[in-house]
Amino acid sequence: MVHDYFFQSAHIKILLFLVSVLSLSSAFYGQEVFQKQDSLLLLSDKKFEFSKEMESIAYAYQVMQWADNNNNSEFKAKSYYKIGRAMFSLEMNKSSLYFFNEVLQETYIKTDPILEVKVRENLAINYLHNGWQDQYFVELQKAENILDTLNSFQLMDDKYLLKMRIALNLGNYYSITKNLDSLKKYMRRADRYADSLLKPQRTKEYNDYLLLKGGYYQHIHQSDSALIFLDSSLNNENDYIKKFPHFYYLGEFYFKEQNYKLALSNYLKSLDIIEKQTANWSLYPNIYDQLGRTYLKLNDTIKANYHSEKYEEVLDSISKLKNERSIALFDKLRKVSEVPKSYEENKDSNITSKNLLGCVIIALTGFLFYFFLMTRANLKKITIAKEKETMQLKNQLNQAFEEVIIMAKNNDSTFLKRFEEVYSDFYRALMKQHPNLTISDKKFCAMIYLKFDTKEIARYTFIEHRSVQKKKSRLRKKMGLTSEENFYDYLTKINDEHEF
Repeated sequence: MVHDYFFQSAHIKILLFLVSVLSLSSAFYGQEVFQKQDSLLLLSDKKFEFSKEMESIAYAYQVMQWADNNNNSEFKAKSYYKIGRAMFSLEMNKSSLYFFNEVLQETYIKTDPILEVKVRENLAINYLHNGWQDQYFVELQKAENILDTLNSFQLMDDKYLLKMRIALNLGNYYSITKNLDSLKKYMRRADRYADSLLKPQRTKEYNDYLLLKGGYYQHIHQSDSALIFLDSSLNNENDYIKKFPHFYYLGEFYFKEQNYKLALSNYLKSLDIIEKQTANWSLYPNIYDQLGRTYLKLNDTIKANYHSEKYEEVLDSISKLKNERSIALFDKLRKVSEVPKSYEENKDSNITSKNLLGCVIIALTGFLFYFFLMTRANLKKITIAKEKETMQLKNQLNQAFEEVIIMAKNNDSTFLKRFEEVYSDFYRALMKQHPNLTISDKKFCAMIYLKFDTKEIARYTFIEHRSVQKKKSRLRKKMGLTSEENFYDYLTKINDEHEF
């Protein structure tokens, strides 16, 4: 009995050992497979960084194939994002829009808020390029809301980098819509995020921040400040090829300042970079248009006409370039998808390979045609959904704002409670800065925040105009405001400074 017991125990131990070995082997194999996909995605990033979008797509496409075959949501999402990003860089906007929306359909995206923010940022910029400003704004707001849910210690540098980028894009939106108050607000936020970065000096995002900051000061007619930031962005970029936009924006700055010689000098430097580049920037049309207008201001009509004609020529060639890119992309994907020949070669191997290659080409042609149909159908659905979502958001915001205004005008006893719900961020910031305010003080601040003037506050609260002025003066003193400070500006500043 004892012998049988030890005999059985030995067998069980051996069996458990073999099972553990198999489990470890399986785990190592699985880990090796995942590492391979990560390596391919890293190569895709490197190629994209060096403006080799076709090769970037090819590496990400391999991961996408593996993820589709293994139903792996994480690698599907990551590969879709990288393909969409590269396609957008190649000006294949509608195709990139399809891939970005595919990322958002994956379950993995809810576990990776940073990736979701990057996708929504790219979606927003894509919408802007298509002329859909409302969708641009909606996606940026979603990205901002996601970032607000991350705590201060979670992915700190990534978080602030993305917050800065989203703030810049929202600033850009308000610049386009000529809302200077909101533009100023988001530029202040971008300033704080830039200060929070651990290593901001040499990132593309930080250079974008400097450029937009320069554009902001030019927009509000502070030329000296604008030039400081534009020069800083130029000096901050070490790679001469990447100085193209910096020279271009400096050219625009000097053109608006009517310093046409310096404008010409910077535009020509941009053109020099274009001529040294192939593919991506070789067809950037605006530089030719700007050069034509600058030469016209300098009374050089021959060069002005030459660059104006060049501008038209470049515009005509854009569609041709897109067709060439589509063909090149098809060829790149075909090469990735080719199946290698069998090791057991025989006299029929050449025929078999040709048949196999033919099948692959037919299959890829079918895939691309199917992808085209799906893209067109999906874009229509996306457009309708986004328009509906935008209208709903606008209606909700308008209804909430109108409701609070009506309650204030009616001197409703629940006005302050409803204001706290609608403007919760501002209310929390106000309480954090001034915790000793009375209910009457809070109500007064709320009405000023809603842009009611002294006469309106007196009328709707049934108080004499002089009493409202005294109340305002006492509240200024209580909150530490000087007589020169604007009350409304101070309240909006509180909201900005306590944003995170």
